[in-house]
Amino acid sequence: MQTIDRLTKHLAVYEYLPRREYELYKSGKLPIRIIDWRLIRADEAFIQRYGTTLINDWYFGGPSEMCGYRPWDCDVGANYSAHRHGRASDKHPKKTTWHEIAKDVIWQPDIFLKMGFAVVENTDKTLGWFHLEVGQQNKNTLQIVNP
Repeated sequence: MQTIDRLTKHLAVYEYLPRREYELYKSGKLPIRIIDWRLIRADEAFIQRYGTTLINDWYFGGPSEMCGYRPWDCDVGANYSAHRHGRASDKHPKKTTWHEIAKDVIWQPDIFLKMGFAVVENTDKTLGWFHLEVGQQNKNTLQIVNP
């Protein structure tokens, strides 16, 4: 089975998968559909608006490995989080400040809805990263949840 790494102009498979799952993917034992394509499209839109953004950076020697898909046997985060369903990522923007994006969450939530996101974690509780997820949108409002 042939695998691809590049998903979009700015995103690759290894940004969504932890090291173990990436190796399973590369060996053909884990399908890429484990990541919801709506998330990949929405994350690409986020990067096009806000610039360089990291999700997982373990592939390049960084510490982040569980900011995209989280396997069911992982002890990071909630048991039934959107991460475990391939519908959430924690983004670490590098070109735009956290405060600028948090301001958009509060004053222009429609930006995120148009990107395809349905849920954002409360930006008062997630200083330095943005947890955004795709899924069923509730009355065209961006749902804000606490981590």
